[in-house]
Amino acid sequence: MKVSCIIPAFNEQTTVAGVVRVACHTPGIDEVLVVNDHSTDHTAEVAQKAGGRVVHNTGERGKAQAMELGVTTASGDTL
Repeated sequence: MKVSCIIPAFNEQTTVAGVVRVACHTPGIDEVLVVNDHSTDHTAEVAQKAGGRVVHNTGERGKAQAMELGVTTASGDTL
């Protein structure tokens, strides 16, 4: 069974790397997926450098829609 961790993010360049690193080093998590919710800062780049797989939400549509995109994009059996 593969486990995916979904992290919705909007303008979180100062905190996203720490969150992604913790998720990447958590036993049992196989995929760390960051949904960039149309950030205007460097959230996506920082998340990717920290080890997350980044997908981009089209437009700022909110956390619920970002999580929905993460669910449909994740490759894990468990989220």
